[in-house]
Amino acid sequence: MKQLITALVGCILVSGVWASELPKELVHTLQKVQNSYLNKIYLYKVKKDVKPARGNRYEAEFCMEVAVTADTVLISRIPDTESSMKMETKHGGKISIDTKSLINSETCYISRDVIVNLTSDFQFQSNTNRVSNAELLAYINEGADWRSSPADFFDSSPCGAASGLSAPFFLGVPLTSSSVIRWTSAERVGQEWILNGYIKANDYDPSVGSDYPNVSVRAKVDGHTGLIMSLELLRPLRSEGQWQRRTAQVVAKKYIRNAFFPSRIAFQWDSSSRNYLATETYELLAVEPITQIGMPEIPLGTQVIDSRLGHPVRYSWTGRLLSKDELKQLAYQQGSLLPPETPQRRYSFWMFLPAIVLFGLALLFYLRRRR
Repeated sequence: MKQLITALVGCILVSGVWASELPKELVHTLQKVQNSYLNKIYLYKVKKDVKPARGNRYEAEFCMEVAVTADTVLISRIPDTESSMKMETKHGGKISIDTKSLINSETCYISRDVIVNLTSDFQFQSNTNRVSNAELLAYINEGADWRSSPADFFDSSPCGAASGLSAPFFLGVPLTSSSVIRWTSAERVGQEWILNGYIKANDYDPSVGSDYPNVSVRAKVDGHTGLIMSLELLRPLRSEGQWQRRTAQVVAKKYIRNAFFPSRIAFQWDSSSRNYLATETYELLAVEPITQIGMPEIPLGTQVIDSRLGHPVRYSWTGRLLSKDELKQLAYQQGSLLPPETPQRRYSFWMFLPAIVLFGLALLFYLRRRR
């Protein structure tokens, strides 16, 4: 399912006014939270639990690191249980795989210049509980400003924490700056703000038509700390009374390094059909300051799938990122990109006239000689 992408630059409506005209108190607290999240690295312990109405229950545990600066995000998923197995690929890449949940290590780097997703491919033999043919893969895409540019991330990737429902809680993205959500009201009730709005159906999921019902959005913001305390997305389906729901709630918060942060966050996915209930709980273990984030190290020889030209180009990592021109040349060689057609020279009758005249004179001279 396509992710709701929260963007930090754009105009929205709240109670019929532009975002810049929001109550100053709300704007101030949200801005304070956004700034406090920057230049830090966060370590979370994650527990995932999926309970289908039929079939086996799925449980998983792993750690997640989230590093944030003004223009760069680095997210790493790290299996860390007794059933985790650490391996080294033939190119020297280090990967971890949980043989029980099959959660693998993964790293996602997002900057204005490039997006790099390091993941692993492997074969799992259930009869022996062994992993074989493990390989590190580097997926490269065009860069994006995570604060203002939409990006298409998905749930199974740690990149999902840089967008969608998770962004306000992991990156401090203020909901009031989203270019996707149309807010209809912002009301102060006691010590919290209650925001109500909607998302157009085909903005939330481009695969559906504009005649689909809108997705309703409801959020609660702590008026003192500026933290997003809860967020609910309710998606009505075509059939009457049918819906899908995604919720996030801050269960606990801590005061760390002169700012409040959510210390326990609970995410939940359910639907009216009651055929599944999925939950994820994030517990904050540590917060440390950082000054900058570098691109993750890619071992020499690692298989690269580079899609910066709009289609995948495969090559082995040589220690540096290819320029766009170098990538085009490689795509020409591989046949995945056709070189631009060379301009064809236009020929006219006048270009051939001298040759025709000479040929005619020669023929006339030949015929006269024969006589």
